Amino acid sequence: QQEGWKMTDRFIGFRYEVYGNVKDIGIREKIKEKADKLACFGWARYSPQNTVVGEVRCNKNAGKVMKGWIKSMTSKVDLKEYDDTKIKLHFSHFKIIFDGRETCFRDEPHRCDQFKEK
Repeated sequence: QQEGWKMTDRFIGFRYEVYGNVKDIGIREKIKEKADKLACFGWARYSPQNTVVGEVRCNKNAGKVMKGWIKSMTSKVDLKEYDDTKIKLHFSHFKIIFDGRETCFRDEPHRCDQFKEK
């Protein structure tokens, strides 16, 4: 395929986890607001470990801005970029997933207890 035409040439997808004082300071809302401004989609939610986890997908330029902005929020941020740009939950916009909805994956940083090695 010609360079520039592949999804990985045009888009970036990544997961993130924000540690520290994340409750009651509006981090999910701030991430959503920034994602909306950059025309990114994905999601954010509180995890059972009292962190904020989520996924973002954007065009490459906006993705770099979004990734840098999330990292600047705190020194305790785990970001994982995926070469295939696929994210686990697909939305047409950025969504805050509220408490009570189970969002469970086999891999970190969103691994659920049922998938942890015993």
